[in-house]
This record gives sequence, C-alpha cells and structure tokens, in this order.
Amino acid sequence: MYFCGWDSDVPVEFENIEGRTATFTMPASDVEISAKFKPLGPDKPKPSGGSSTSITPSHSSSSSDVSAKTETAQKIRAELNADNSLTVDWDKITGVSKYGLYYEKNGKNVKVIETTKNKVTIRNAKNNFTYKFKLKYVISGQTVDAPAGYTAELKVYYKPVLKLIQKNSKITASWNPVPNAEYYKVYKVVNGKLKFVAKTTKTAVRFTGKPGKTYTYSVSAVVGGKETELTKSDRKSIKVK
Repeated sequence: MYFCGWDSDVPVEFENIEGRTATFTMPASDVEISAKFKPLGPDKPKPSGGSSTSITPSHSSSSSDVSAKTETAQKIRAELNADNSLTVDWDKITGVSKYGLYYEKNGKNVKVIETTKNKVTIRNAKNNFTYKFKLKYVISGQTVDAPAGYTAELKVYYKPVLKLIQKNSKITASWNPVPNAEYYKVYKVVNGKLKFVAKTTKTAVRFTGKPGKTYTYSVSAVVGGKETELTKSDRKSIKVK
C-alpha cells in the first residue's frame, strides 16, 4: 500500500493534499481527516523512509475542537417548542451555498425548506408523528447528501392521542403521556358538544356504558397552565357490546 493523499468528512480545502504533511483551514464544525492509500502496482515504487503522515489544521476564528469525532456524532438537532413548533438547527458546512432540509414520510423524502441558514422553525408540527430529518446541501452547483451525523429523529407529542377499549360494559380511555403535562381533562361528546367529565394526572380513566350505545370522548393536556386545543379529529368513539 502507498499513501496517495488526504480525505475529509466535510468539504475543506487542503494545501499540499498529496503530501505527507498538509494543512487546511478549520471550519466551524468538527472535521474528521483520513489518509488515503492504494495498493502497490508494478509501476509504483515503494516509498522510501518512514511511513508516518501528518496533517495540521490552520485555525480560523472558530474555536471548534480539532479532534475528530466519531462518524455518528450528532450534527443536526430537533426540538419541540412550547408553542408546538419545531426548531431544527445543524452545524455549518464549509463551502456550502444552500441547505435542503427533508423528513421521511412513507419511505419518501419530503422537503421542508431550502435555505442559506443553518436553523429553521417548523410551524404546525404534526402530532403523534416521528420526524426523521436528513440534510442535503448544494456545493459547486451540485446537490449532495450531507455526511454521517447530519440526521435527527424526534417523536412529537404535544396533545394526547386517545384510545378506547370496552369490556363488560366498561369503557377504558387511555392516551400517551404528554411531556410536561400538569394534568389531563377528559370530555364526553354530547349532542356534538364537549362536556367535561374528569380531570386526572394519570393517562387512563374508566367509565360504565350501556350495551348497544355509542360513546364519544376527547382528551386535552394542560401544559404550563394552557390547555391544548381540541379538534373534531381528536374525538374517538366506541360502541358498547
């Protein structure tokens, strides 16, 4: 094997890329540098001297640690905000003119936005949905997938997702716990309107129903003193056997 140059996980510009010693300008994010080797061919002489190689980053104004992180280091972050919006931000990549943020849905990539910035806010986040974000970027006019680490996954729950089951005339209403919920309010739908029936810090309640009758319920969460908004799509119905 013989040394044939340097490679990096994010675009950087090397000086003397094929030399045993090379330099580059350190970008704002961490960068992983690796040496490239090729098998010796019949027309390639063995290199003389030692086999050591070295590379030195020349610092810009960034104070980023120059030590390499693992390939799976998280370089994109997603967070649910108090107003149920999502904030997604990521480490900048040197030389990039534009970023494309996507999430996966039914095995396909859905574009969120194209932007020159490295932080976006997504309004009206989907409840009870797992966002699997990935990043693409444009460099030298070409769109490519961002390197390893530029993915993030976030399960969004900002209001309860109700489930109803019944057995022996008993109806059990249960739902997922909502982060930071102080308590939950349970409603029964009567003549198309919500009627408050219970307040609880638990994630399930039980009612008694009459055989042959259909019951409809809805549940909200109170977070920071504010009750999550209920829509007709949040209502669930069940018929007692």
